[in-house]
Amino acid sequence: SNPLEADRLRLVRDTTGIDFDLSPAPATTGAVAGRVTARSTNVPLPAHVVGFHRQTPVGRFTGFIRHAQTDSTGMYLLRELRSGYYVVLAIPHGDFLPTFFDTTGGTTRLSLAFPVAVNSATVSNINIRAFPDTISGMNRVQGTVSSRGVGVQGAILYAYSSTTNGLVGATVSEANGAYRLVGLSPGSYQIAAVKPGYESTISQGLLLQYSGSMPMTLTQNIALTESPTDVESAGGDLPRSFMLGQNYPNPFNP
Repeated sequence: SNPLEADRLRLVRDTTGIDFDLSPAPATTGAVAGRVTARSTNVPLPAHVVGFHRQTPVGRFTGFIRHAQTDSTGMYLLRELRSGYYVVLAIPHGDFLPTFFDTTGGTTRLSLAFPVAVNSATVSNINIRAFPDTISGMNRVQGTVSSRGVGVQGAILYAYSSTTNGLVGATVSEANGAYRLVGLSPGSYQIAAVKPGYESTISQGLLLQYSGSMPMTLTQNIALTESPTDVESAGGDLPRSFMLGQNYPNPFNP
């Protein structure tokens, strides 16, 4: 599995039975190395980094996945990789958004992620500059991500502000497909769902307002379709640009 699909543990007391079933590492020598930093300051970030394998640059994802944790300098190393192409995703801790590697340093769009070619050597300088979140309110959007009626775990949900054309925050769907995006200020939003292996999709506009001083909660369920080529549908009209504002606590890492 990978960090996107890991079960979340909510601990209120000592807990046992958290067991792991490990598989032997393949006898391969390919690797991807780089650094994860904040986009505006280049400060190193603690993050999980995940590599999703394809046999061709735009082919289907094979299900072979490798992940690693950055060190104190933001450096990471994905080791023992099969030959092929990898979409590399950084999942930073704290007030930053899941960000894919591309030639500009980072993107939140799977279709713009740059496929990193790997053979038997180490590919270096696959550096990712993560976007900060900009949430600053108390409203909430929640719902379920599903495919063919079954909840989809590990989908990334991004909130885009239609009011400011800004990328605001993100979260990840849980084992049953449920998600919650919290901390949204009043305004109009679209919710984009992204997961390798599925066509990315975006919701219609959602209007969030306070009722007096009380925040609003809206429900937005999202259906994903498995992609035969794993490239975003041409109809998935995700925003191509956005502005960033002041950081605020991130719902992705409550």
